[in-house]
Amino acid sequence: MEPTQGKPIRKRRSWLIVPFVLALISLISWWNWPQIDPRLVGKWHHLNEAAVAPIEFTLILKDDGTGTLAPISHDPHFEDPIDPEPIGWWVRENELFLLRSSGGPPGVISRLLAALGATKTRRLTIVRVTDREIHYRTEAFGPTELVMNRVE
Repeated sequence: MEPTQGKPIRKRRSWLIVPFVLALISLISWWNWPQIDPRLVGKWHHLNEAAVAPIEFTLILKDDGTGTLAPISHDPHFEDPIDPEPIGWWVRENELFLLRSSGGPPGVISRLLAALGATKTRRLTIVRVTDREIHYRTEAFGPTELVMNRVE
């Protein structure tokens, strides 16, 4: 009697590699998918007159994780309009993250760098959201609650 041969090692190895590659692709896709809060999608306006210099901006958040941040200057010596800045955005728990971008949603690398604190990311702690307002706090203003109003 001849001994029976087992399955070839190559076949077994390829069946182990396929699930690993699929799991890796799934993980990367999940990480790269913008985690947005649909309540925040829209055009928002903020004006803080209580600051030393008034802070005013318009924030547009799109449902694909992209948007624009357009500061409005109140400096009488600065007559040129400020160009809107393309941003990527996402939400984790009660925090809204705004990250400068090239116009697309934040990718794996930029979100990873933001999580590690290696990039300049604006982080807003969301206190509450209504149909008309976002109430939030930032590190710069401490416990002061700020408000953005929805623009029609």
